[in-house]
Amino acid sequence: MTRTNIVEAGCLLLMTRNRVVITQPTYLPWLGYFHQMACADTFVFLDNVQFEKRSWQQRNRLKGPNGDFWLTVPVLTKGRGHQLIKDVEITDERWALKHFKTMKHLYVKAPFYRDVIDLFADIYQKRWEKLIDLNLAIILMLAGKLGLSPIFHFSSELGGKGKKVDLLLQLCEKVGATHYLSGRTARVYIDQDNRFGDHGIVLEYHSFSHPQYPQLFGPFVSQLSVLDAAMNIGWARTRELLGTKGMEYDR
Repeated sequence: MTRTNIVEAGCLLLMTRNRVVITQPTYLPWLGYFHQMACADTFVFLDNVQFEKRSWQQRNRLKGPNGDFWLTVPVLTKGRGHQLIKDVEITDERWALKHFKTMKHLYVKAPFYRDVIDLFADIYQKRWEKLIDLNLAIILMLAGKLGLSPIFHFSSELGGKGKKVDLLLQLCEKVGATHYLSGRTARVYIDQDNRFGDHGIVLEYHSFSHPQYPQLFGPFVSQLSVLDAAMNIGWARTRELLGTKGMEYDR
């Protein structure tokens, strides 16, 4: 599925409430990423901002016998210090086989291994040139299995420009936001320049208390990739962890 295929064509849906989330596409996202998606009516992939090396955009954590560890997608960065997320290219084709073998080795005894592993087999058998296309394939597959279906957009295709609050406000207005649900890390700069109310948009901050669930390999480790939950408790139970109970918004 290409990026163009998932963008809603034509006019935006008219909604009494349109809660908007704007966030970067990350690799094998954690539960909190999909909890925020579950809160959203419109979900904007922020793909025209600068890529950050060794960030969630190219890596995430799983858990093994010796604790949590990183799976990292190798990307081209030399001489590309100011590249945008949408332009980042993957290097070293061997990474996909390594990641998939690691998943199989770690979770072969997980209760829902067979329900999950074949979906990732389809993804890792393909050759990906750009990181964003890999991340989107994974995110959209996971969103589908978790029953999440907000309207998806891309900041680059909406034409948003500028930085920080200016960019967020432009994107919110382009998709007809009534509410903007921000991640907490952005609060540092948003609260210093909060103009959402001036534009008739209610500003909210996302809060997620990570639930515990049965895991392999000893004591529970929080904030792993959602893959860990799917393998251990299945898609239906993982979806329940994202339910309306526990959704919090600070204003």
